[in-house]
Amino acid sequence: MRWAVLLIILACPASASQDDWPALFNVTGVAQDDVLNIRAEPDAASEIIGTLAPNAANIEVLWPDEKYNWGQVNTGEGAGWISLRYLARQDGQWAGRVPPIVRCFGTEPFWSIDREGEFLLSAGLERATTAYRVSRTLTAAGRYDPHVIQAEGPDATLWLRFGRAECSDGMSERLYGIEADAIIDGVNGPEMLSGCCSLVAN
Repeated sequence: MRWAVLLIILACPASASQDDWPALFNVTGVAQDDVLNIRAEPDAASEIIGTLAPNAANIEVLWPDEKYNWGQVNTGEGAGWISLRYLARQDGQWAGRVPPIVRCFGTEPFWSIDREGEFLLSAGLERATTAYRVSRTLTAAGRYDPHVIQAEGPDATLWLRFGRAECSDGMSERLYGIEADAIIDGVNGPEMLSGCCSLVAN
């Protein structure tokens, strides 16, 4: 019986999800005529620097505080904290699963890669925006992180390597929980750029 219980625990994705950040959440338990406050520090008495609607969805929480009471999120040009008590974690996010990245980007030079279904749309890596069709996704052997997406374009191959780590865009006080390297190998040879990734578009 003990072995059966152990196997159930090991097989359950939710058992790993609490340590898998960043992750997407939906606001819950907030009255329709109220808002969820974003505060400067993980403290109910801290300054309010933003708000979320009672039905807000797809909130990217970068990581929790030490007591798992608050989660850090981006707001405006900076980052703040919201109470995890009023957030419901979306299903399907656990260690071992490729994070559902939507956008990766960097500066000096400026570049971006947007994920749209089976395509990676790059801008700044070349003179014009190019669509690359995803051909495969790889995970490091013996680890659930980092991940590599390989995609094929009309004249080049694109690799996007990303993993969970604190990351800054270098231009604001916003923070990100995924860092990335983009490599494009075309007619002019390989080029590599570094930046951050997000689970949301903005």
